[in-house]
Amino acid sequence: GSTDGNETEEPEYTPENAATKIASLTFKGHYDIGIEGQFSNIEILTSIAEAINKNENITSVSLDLSNAELSGVPNDTFKDCIKLKTIILPDNKDNGYGTSYGGVKSINQNAFAGCTSLTSITLPASLNGIYMGAFDGCTSLTTIHFNGTEEKWNTLNGEDSGIDENININYLTSYPVLAKDAPSIIQSYSNNANYILVIVGVCTEDQLKNIVEAMNCIQISGTTVSLDLYGTTGLTEIPDNCFENCTRLAKIILPLSYLAPFILVHLFCEIKLL
Repeated sequence: GSTDGNETEEPEYTPENAATKIASLTFKGHYDIGIEGQFSNIEILTSIAEAINKNENITSVSLDLSNAELSGVPNDTFKDCIKLKTIILPDNKDNGYGTSYGGVKSINQNAFAGCTSLTSITLPASLNGIYMGAFDGCTSLTTIHFNGTEEKWNTLNGEDSGIDENININYLTSYPVLAKDAPSIIQSYSNNANYILVIVGVCTEDQLKNIVEAMNCIQISGTTVSLDLYGTTGLTEIPDNCFENCTRLAKIILPLSYLAPFILVHLFCEIKLL
């Protein structure tokens, strides 16, 4: 529908109507489905998963629950849901009074077991537990985006969760650090993951070289770094060959003062600019 004045458009999918709407989809193919609103009962999610499974017109589905309110994923909710390709689980929202609400706190036993088409999942920082067999048999799962820190992730991911140790973890929460401290932080990286490293304050050419050297010394296969230099000062140029053959660098954000036409392409190797 359209909007007029101060009216807001109603979401197409809500927890209450999602299962019925999904069951009635007639186009054969992939669907991107976003569900907004509060799950008054977490078992409603199970009925949505069943509707996805039973509709023969759905070949695959990407489910976005980021604008929903859901306390947890019950036992066996998406078990053997081979059509589920990606899913984003909701994180806490700020109520404006200093408290938060609405985020998933637990992923219970066998919640996603047997989801053989699941390639990526976004997990919230509100998460407090991943239980036995939650991701058993997710043979296509290659990437987990976690909105929290590595420290918290290490407390969540037990050996019996079913998450393969070779899965790439993207930690989406990072804390700004000084350039002088960055090499030691890089040396502490201990998981097969993409780490977001935000540098603030003064960053000299020598300090940048030290950061790159530390990245080049990472021993864990598959570990990459997304380097954010946007909040730094003092870096007027990138030294020659600074990032040459730096295969650990996934992305880089240069400081505003440096984003100028004189950036030379030959300085970079395997670098993506955001």
